[in-house]
This record gives sequence, C-alpha cells and structure tokens, in this order.
Amino acid sequence: MNETRVLFRQKCMERKVPIISQATEEFVKQILNSQKPDLCLEIGSAVWYSGIFMSETLAQRNGRLKSMEVSYAAYLDALSNRKTRNARNVSFFPFDILEVDLDKLFKKTFDFIFIDWHKRNYGNYMQKLERFIDNKTIIVLDDVIKYDFKLSWLYEYLEKKQISYKIHKIDADDGIMTINY
Repeated sequence: MNETRVLFRQKCMERKVPIISQATEEFVKQILNSQKPDLCLEIGSAVWYSGIFMSETLAQRNGRLKSMEVSYAAYLDALSNRKTRNARNVSFFPFDILEVDLDKLFKKTFDFIFIDWHKRNYGNYMQKLERFIDNKTIIVLDDVIKYDFKLSWLYEYLEKKQISYKIHKIDADDGIMTINY
C-alpha cells in the first residue's frame, strides 16, 4: 500500500469514516489484477477510499470506474479526493442507485461491480443492476458475514434467480461474497 493511501486510511479512521478493510482491499486488488476488467462500478463510495486503489489499478490499462454515493457530503469529499489524485478514469454520480434511471447513466454491462452500501438493499441493488450484468461480470459484496442478518432479501433473490455465490471469510469477524456469472 502506498504511503498516500496509508495516510488517507489513518485519516478516515480518525474521522470514523467507514472504509473497507485492508484484507478486502487486497482481495479486490487481486481480482482487478487477475481478471483485468475494463469497466467497473462501485456502489457506496463514501469518501472514495476504495475507489482510489481501484482507479489506480484500472488506470494501468485504461480501465474506467463509475462510482455512486448517496450521501452528498461524502460525494463532495470523494470529488475532492479524486481531484488530488488526478484520477481521470472515474465518473462520480451523487445518486441512490434505487432512485435513478440507470439506463440514462449507463450504456454497457460492467465487468466488475463492488457493492458496499446499505446491506439490507443488496438484493435490490442486484435486481436493479440485472441488465448491466453479463456472463463475464464479477460482483463483490462487502460485509456479508458481519451483517448477515440484513441480507435475507439478497439470499432470496440469489435463490430465485439460481445464482451461485461464494463467501470468503477474509477478516476475523467478516467477509465478502463473490458472484461470477
């Protein structure tokens, strides 16, 4: 992890801004490096800590990141953080994914989707994103062990659609779910 990101992580921790764990960061970075997605979507960017390493990894091969954040204050922080890192391969959207017409924002399917927002809506996010997912899309959902009690609709959705998934315990008390279509 580079020094700038280490300082940014420390600053987020001091401000009590929720960001992804280091283990999740490394896991996502491995996927990005091995699968080499071109077009990625992040749902729940907060101040854009996770988007920084994703955009840096994607920029190495001209990949692009679209990032959505519902909190306007966090969105403004994210824009500022993008500017200081000169990330030109990123588009930000200050919208709740459930309240916006995605067809007006996106025209292609995504190769990679990272979801880390309201856990109780993970199933709704998946349903809303259906037409932007194809058989090459990799989806990562964060915090699925710690917040399992909020994910009943997600599991119902996955079962109904017969979508297979895998849960990876990557932290002492938490983990992520991966879905490969």
